[in-house]
Amino acid sequence: MRRSRLAALAAVLSVLTVQPLRADPSNHMWAWTTGGPATWSQLVLNGGALVLNASRRGWYESTGGTNGVGINNYIAGKCGSSDVCNGGDEVHRNFFVFELRPGLAITSAELRLWNPLSPPGFLATSSSLTYSLWDVTNAGALGSANSLADYADLGSGVGYGSFSVDASMNGTFQNLALNANALASLNSAQGFWGVGGAIDGGQVVPEPSTMVLLGSGLVAVVGMVRRRR
Repeated sequence: MRRSRLAALAAVLSVLTVQPLRADPSNHMWAWTTGGPATWSQLVLNGGALVLNASRRGWYESTGGTNGVGINNYIAGKCGSSDVCNGGDEVHRNFFVFELRPGLAITSAELRLWNPLSPPGFLATSSSLTYSLWDVTNAGALGSANSLADYADLGSGVGYGSFSVDASMNGTFQNLALNANALASLNSAQGFWGVGGAIDGGQVVPEPSTMVLLGSGLVAVVGMVRRRR
């Protein structure tokens, strides 16, 4: 009896630890931006009186990996393996870093980003996604090393705005107005200032077959416990 219980527990643990093969669809915005010019990502201040190109841009994925400095792709969301994105089913969060000169009095700010047309920057199973902007704490070093902490930071903290994005934005520049939190941060910043972006949703969930196996294993364990009682 003891051996059978141990065997059942081992089966459940194997289901929990073995990663099944996945073929997820994409849910992303700002894809296919590799190699785009600096003018694809700008900070527009005071109604256009001052326009800054990003000095650094890129992404971190949910494993903590980053595309590094100089690649310039700023996809946000999941790049799936079952469609044209041909990715690894990981969720990406992007970042943009700008260098501010001291003494600026900033009254308005927009993040101006290009979203490619073909292949599409927006690709999702739903008609729209929510893209949110956040403060960052490590602006000067973003993209220099893999970091789960930086990935988490790009989608949490002080919010700078939230926006609905959809396929109509493919092939266009989008001006995303930053809120009062961002203005306060900009006016107190010196040197590098950064912003992180995340697509809500797209979390990794178990495959249905995995859930069936897990449920079967748990039922077996519960049954043995009841028989023992």
